[in-house]
Amino acid sequence: MYRIYFDGNDSEIYEGEFCFSLCVLGSLESIAPIADKLSEGMRVVIYQTGELEMETTLKFNREHGYWLARPIEGTHKYYPEGLGEGSDQN
Repeated sequence: MYRIYFDGNDSEIYEGEFCFSLCVLGSLESIAPIADKLSEGMRVVIYQTGELEMETTLKFNREHGYWLARPIEGTHKYYPEGLGEGSDQN
């Protein structure tokens, strides 16, 4: 499964669904070598270095020309180094 960097602060509601926008520099750098292989509805992993990752399905914003990732419930994985001391998230 392809892995694409994302910024958790860059999200939006697109076509009535919560999505992460994949238009920050790190996302664009992750997408560049695989751009011709991506398609709407494809499952990919998005990640924030040292913090978390999750499975998503891709959507494409045709109006503005960038990819979005719709999170798949129950697939979040938090990296231990990204959690504060005493946190019980996993």
